[in-house]
Amino acid sequence: MSIPTTVLVIEDEENLLQNISSILGLYGFRVLQASNGEQGIALANELPNIIICDVMMEGLNGFDVITQVRSNPATQHIPFIFLTAWADVNDKEKGLALGAQAYLTKPFVAKDLVKAINEFAR
Repeated sequence: MSIPTTVLVIEDEENLLQNISSILGLYGFRVLQASNGEQGIALANELPNIIICDVMMEGLNGFDVITQVRSNPATQHIPFIFLTAWADVNDKEKGLALGAQAYLTKPFVAKDLVKAINEFAR
């Protein structure tokens, strides 16, 4: 039996956090949940296989989170996917320039998110 892929989901909308977590659980992923950027950075230290993060959040936004994750030698190599309602090309380019592997927009199709996780998770 293989060890499940651990996905850290950072999302400040509680209902969406629970929905994403439930969907990923159905696909066999182990899910860590963070309801804000500060919690997400702390949970990144548990070294998940991949991080899924919203961009627009109170406090630390997704760009702040990836910047801190990438600046920590222990977490800098964790694949990072932005999942956001913001579809602005400049934000997508900024996210990718900061080191994200993908920038997916909400609403999302579960199989597209799972495909991206399977493609990038280490």
